[in-house]
Amino acid sequence: MGYSCTQLADNTLRDITAICIKETNAQNTFKFNNSVYMWEIGKEQQDGSITGSIFKFLNEKQIIKHSSFKINSNGDIKTFLRFKKEVA
Repeated sequence: MGYSCTQLADNTLRDITAICIKETNAQNTFKFNNSVYMWEIGKEQQDGSITGSIFKFLNEKQIIKHSSFKINSNGDIKTFLRFKKEVA
């Protein structure tokens, strides 16, 4: 059984993933303000949105939880650190 979300939310996450791959060659890692972060999808949401956690790399072997993110079911980014609504 896979993760369920709306097509619009999935499209936005695919756009974010493409940016991450272009920047870092990793599908869930990006750079922001001279730091490196990674994101991880959380639990499936009944409304079709996508939520998850963002972690900050302290060094090559340590990360800490930094914040959370949400992509609304309509594809708009509610919160996602450096990514804005316009990504979608």
